[in-house]
Amino acid sequence: MYKHHVNTYKMKKGQTPPTGIVLNRLSLKNLVSAGYKYTLNPNYHTYNSVTRDNNLWPPDHTKWMMLGCKASNSDTLTLGAFARYAKIAPTKKKYHRRRNFMAWENGVYWYVHSGKSVGFAPGGVSLNSADTNDASGNYRLSWHFEQNSNGWRCGMQKGNYGSIQKIAMYYGVSTTTTTTTTTLVQMELVTWVLPEKISWKVMKGKKVVCKGANYDKWYSTIPTGCRLEKGKYTLECLDSRGWGWGEGYMKIKSKTYCKKFLWKGTKRVESFIVK
Repeated sequence: MYKHHVNTYKMKKGQTPPTGIVLNRLSLKNLVSAGYKYTLNPNYHTYNSVTRDNNLWPPDHTKWMMLGCKASNSDTLTLGAFARYAKIAPTKKKYHRRRNFMAWENGVYWYVHSGKSVGFAPGGVSLNSADTNDASGNYRLSWHFEQNSNGWRCGMQKGNYGSIQKIAMYYGVSTTTTTTTTTLVQMELVTWVLPEKISWKVMKGKKVVCKGANYDKWYSTIPTGCRLEKGKYTLECLDSRGWGWGEGYMKIKSKTYCKKFLWKGTKRVESFIVK
């Protein structure tokens, strides 16, 4: 049988992404080569898993964010859309924790309910209709963060999520001055058993720079989305049940932290320097 070929959209570094919702035209390999980075790694997160609000959103200096979904054995996204991160990010000061964002951005109607859901559609939606409205259904994406939520959608796919993966990528994370650009260093979490009970936060002085919790992948290396510039930091490794992190630890480049937080204790504090 003949299958109609669709040319993928070719992105270059620094290029403004396309407007609107893109169907079957975004290649993950191309996005990576163009400088986009994962905040949700498709090799770790399946579409059926619960996405936590605190691991979806990339660092605050992000310029663009892309949300999409795809078949697990495909490089091409089923659908995807781009937004200026400063417009939709719930971490900005203009957002109260009880407020949500619903508006047009980059030719797409976006909705963000911090801690509950995120998605896009070709037209306006309410939080109650985001998953059920089938008008232009192939152009609708919806993710929910809450435990045991059944509100998932990748186009018209709404029932069987075993072969579908969700993707969240970002572009343009850097801190700049008039003369230099500082490269930010990625922090990774290496889990062992029972990562569901652990949490952590990174502080620079008294300011919380990054934090994370509610992990569900055992024996895995997980990008945290925490990217650090040069400086001195304090890492607090926490365990809600007082069992420590077992064989789990944090990793920055080749160095490990909280690796001695073994089997007992609710908190371990370590200082480190990013050079």
